[in-house]
Amino acid sequence: MKKETGYIVVCYVIWGIFPLFWNLLLDVDSYCLLGWRALWSGVVAAVLIGYSHLWKQLWETLKNPRLTARIMTAGLLIYVNWGVYIWCNTHGHRLDCSLAYYMTPLISILLGLFFFRERLDLRQWLAVGITLCGVVYTVAVAGEMPWISFVLGGSFALYGAVKKPLKVPFQIVLAIELLAVAPISVGILLWSNYSKGIALDFVAMGGQAWLIPISGVVTVVPLVFFAKGIAKTSMTLVGILMYMNPTLQMLMALLLGDVLTGDDIVLFVFVWLGVLVYIVPEIWQLSKQKGERVCESSVVLPEGDA
Repeated sequence: MKKETGYIVVCYVIWGIFPLFWNLLLDVDSYCLLGWRALWSGVVAAVLIGYSHLWKQLWETLKNPRLTARIMTAGLLIYVNWGVYIWCNTHGHRLDCSLAYYMTPLISILLGLFFFRERLDLRQWLAVGITLCGVVYTVAVAGEMPWISFVLGGSFALYGAVKKPLKVPFQIVLAIELLAVAPISVGILLWSNYSKGIALDFVAMGGQAWLIPISGVVTVVPLVFFAKGIAKTSMTLVGILMYMNPTLQMLMALLLGDVLTGDDIVLFVFVWLGVLVYIVPEIWQLSKQKGERVCESSVVLPEGDA
């Protein structure tokens, strides 16, 4: 395995076992966790900007209002994603998170169709169609829409779509995203402290208080690994490895006591079938390309006459 591919794997593994971290903070209000996560992530982002000597480039980027607005929009989308994700992990809906990230690539396909006018091939239509069958079954039989998964997966897919054309160092993008949501985070914490008296009371949090700053570190570290690995890793392989994240999240959810109902299993099966239809040809193509490279490297050219 190449070093860069290893970075991608580490990133997805960290994201996959994230529920274990949030499980340590079950007694802390989820709104407070969201506010503190964003603020401490901002502190870590500032350290990265300083370490990378990017303060001047950050200021130049901020002077571009169109680019800044786009990055801040991405920041608001990921903030919604973080809020829903934290709420799920502290309210027994971890399986909804797993389902959301299985569905995210398929939602991205639809976004590409409607917003970027990308043409879908038969495989993509089939993958989306199978997944929608699972959603229709859930609505018709269970009488409920998987809204949590749609909001979580949709916000992440939109986040990726908004950032798609950006060619800015990830440290700068992260810093501007967090700058956009900083006022909201401060407002949430002040409101929580005023109404409940909990957001700023680290004594009342007890042993959980020291985990609050760490939330910023565990948020930014996988992004650093992803940025280091993405430059020299094929997007096909990145897309395939991405399914490590929801698979690990599902295992963590079951480990932490979440229960799969019969309707959940049916929906997951439909989503898994859609995912298989989508990624199996990608895996086959990747293996074929790797085999061709091996064959080319093993060819020995005959020596010419002396």
